[in-house]
Amino acid sequence: MVGAFQYFFIQQGLFKVSFLSILLHCTIEISSIILAGAAGIALGRGLLFPKTLKRGQAFQLSAKRGIKIMAGIIPLFVIAGFIEGFLTRVSGASEFI
Repeated sequence: MVGAFQYFFIQQGLFKVSFLSILLHCTIEISSIILAGAAGIALGRGLLFPKTLKRGQAFQLSAKRGIKIMAGIIPLFVIAGFIEGFLTRVSGASEFI
């Protein structure tokens, strides 16, 4: 989806402005989304593959792992939201900023 929008901006001659504004928060946000998916996979792993534990115990252990991952990701989402809300709107700033 991001690539489709970038291509549209290239056609309109706005690639540099759009790339810099998206680059501000997109790298943190997309990385966090991928890590959140990993937390979901960790959760499902305990449910589907309990190994020698009972299914409920394996699910509880994997849920703890998934919650630890999500707790680490929450600050990244907050930072990405702050950047998107306050810094992305400033498109007239220099490229250095």
